[in-house]
Amino acid sequence: MARSQDFSQPDLSQSPSQPWQLPPRRLPSVIGSTVVMKGELVVGEDLVIEGKFDGTIVGRGHGQDRVTIRRTAQLTGEISASEVRVDDGSNLENAVLSGRISRTDR
Repeated sequence: MARSQDFSQPDLSQSPSQPWQLPPRRLPSVIGSTVVMKGELVVGEDLVIEGKFDGTIVGRGHGQDRVTIRRTAQLTGEISASEVRVDDGSNLENAVLSGRISRTDR
């Protein structure tokens, strides 16, 4: 059976000449500008909303769940994440946001 690697802890089997490094940050998941989604998402990583979303997005709360709402987005519903970034001009219709919320002028 293959052993999965846990990147949250350093690999102590590495030699001292090869110091442990964090894995590179992954690209965010994206709900693209032509995508229409309805439902519930549970995220544990960064999420960018460019399209239309109607429903609930819940972050796992590990500080790795940043949600960015682009100005092309149309959002109806609720987002609860560690950090929520909202571009100026985003269409937030009956939206409830919770977490550390910031506005961007991108």
